[in-house]
Amino acid sequence: MRPDLTQLRDLIEESPGFGRGPAGGVPEALIREAEARVGPLPPSYRWWLAEYGHGRAGDADIATVAPAGSGESSGSSGSSGSGESSESSESGESSGSSGSSGSSGSSGSSGSSGSGDDPADDPAGDPAGDPAGDPADEMYEAVTAGWRRDCERLCFAVEPDCGGQFRFALDRAGEDGEYPVVGRDGADGCEYPVAESFAGFLAVRAALSRGLRDGPNPAIARLWRSTPGVLLDNGVHVYGPHLIQERNETFEVPRYAPGWVLVGDDSGGDGLFMRRHGRDRTTLYRLGLGAAGEDIGAAGEPVTDDLLGWLRAGGPLPG
Repeated sequence: MRPDLTQLRDLIEESPGFGRGPAGGVPEALIREAEARVGPLPPSYRWWLAEYGHGRAGDADIATVAPAGSGESSGSSGSSGSGESSESSESGESSGSSGSSGSSGSSGSSGSSGSGDDPADDPAGDPAGDPAGDPADEMYEAVTAGWRRDCERLCFAVEPDCGGQFRFALDRAGEDGEYPVVGRDGADGCEYPVAESFAGFLAVRAALSRGLRDGPNPAIARLWRSTPGVLLDNGVHVYGPHLIQERNETFEVPRYAPGWVLVGDDSGGDGLFMRRHGRDRTTLYRLGLGAAGEDIGAAGEPVTDDLLGWLRAGGPLPG
């Protein structure tokens, strides 16, 4: 499912744990320069760079882009876990943990015993041996930093204190130029699936931070792994993690329709409901927002049992 960038902006603005760097967005020229070095970046990540430039999703710091050779080449980069800009590295000391698996916590140290894709194992520890403009000379926070690329993986976010990494799976071309996101466990280095896009990664992080786990049912969880909700031209609106709790509380769905969840609306007074529990958690029903009761399955109008396919088709509603 193509990420809805309007919903993505709303998610970011309404998620307190999503910090944004003070410098603002990155110029298009710098994004293109970064792509010349690491390859095409997924559209939703490019959008994030142009809009916000630098920041975090929960406790995961998201990589930015910078002019080639702009970083302090090895020992003096800022910490990915601190959320501060590389300006704090002028003292020549590392400000905190690198977030890479196996790292000693100091981003400039070349003595770490971590794995081969750890920044400490990168040639950046020996700047004299690097040609000018080598990715190893990039600032630590830059997505072009040499340690971030490991064969068909590109690390774009790290958690502090030797936590996990989040990477674009460059060998798995996704929908509309997006790359699936995989996580790398900071303790054992194992890889696991996270989302189908950068926008989906942010939606997943927002859902976790709000106690929603991976979503109220499998169909919504699958949607959120691609986009934080959808608003179609015909008014069909399927909620993201930033809206779903408030909408269900407003219409008292847990009180009047336990076992059901309001997942969206038609912008005209009807709600879109799905079962939270039970065998049939794929069918979407349409029913007036003021008419929700315990038996939405009988009172409501079935719309689809393939949420993503229906949304891709424009979300047609029964006449």
